[in-house]
Amino acid sequence: MARNPFVYSIMMVEAVLASGDNAGVVVPDGYRWVVRDLDGYFSPAPGGPGYVGLLVNPAGTSDTIYIGVWRFARGVGGQARWRGRQVIEAGGGLTVEVAGNGIPSGFQVSGYQLTLP
Repeated sequence: MARNPFVYSIMMVEAVLASGDNAGVVVPDGYRWVVRDLDGYFSPAPGGPGYVGLLVNPAGTSDTIYIGVWRFARGVGGQARWRGRQVIEAGGGLTVEVAGNGIPSGFQVSGYQLTLP
């Protein structure tokens, strides 16, 4: 079966973040992204509870249209997984952020990159 030249699986965000950090990207002109998977792995939070968030913002705005939040108790590590279909248009943004007390976190956000007609 031939590969569709208009659909590509891509790694949208791949980062290791400390508490208070974030990693974000903007969908390039001429494309539409469909976020399919978020995988995060977290070390224990020594100082108290923390959270990890996945935010999606429409093009040209700071409005958040989707937010996923995973909370962790003091001293507990773990993982977060999200599977879905969140569409982001060209110029829109995707951000992963970490808050809490000293939670080193590794992330991968992946999905499809569609070529606009």
